[in-house]
Amino acid sequence: MVSQTVVDKLNTTCLLLAETLIWQGIDLDTEFIESVLPGLTFNFAVKLDLWLMPISTFDLNNLGVEGCTFGNYEVPTIERDYFVKLLDESLSFLREEVAANHLAQTA
Repeated sequence: MVSQTVVDKLNTTCLLLAETLIWQGIDLDTEFIESVLPGLTFNFAVKLDLWLMPISTFDLNNLGVEGCTFGNYEVPTIERDYFVKLLDESLSFLREEVAANHLAQTA
């Protein structure tokens, strides 16, 4: 189980990444929010020691665990799904903003 403090930090990181991308002129759409942003957030979480470094692809294969690419890492699919679920608060907010067309470049 992940502490609420870590969940809050993960969601804050996700929102800050989205804001930074918008300021750089990248229009966020639902597909980007669903498929790219969680992986970017995962990369930051690993580098900031908010999440443990994933095991190697070799180890995944030897353990017979289904893996997937997530951010810059190969992780068990179940870990990716769990991580994305932890980002539900920020991803839901961003999806709502896209639906309301509020995520336009402001720079």
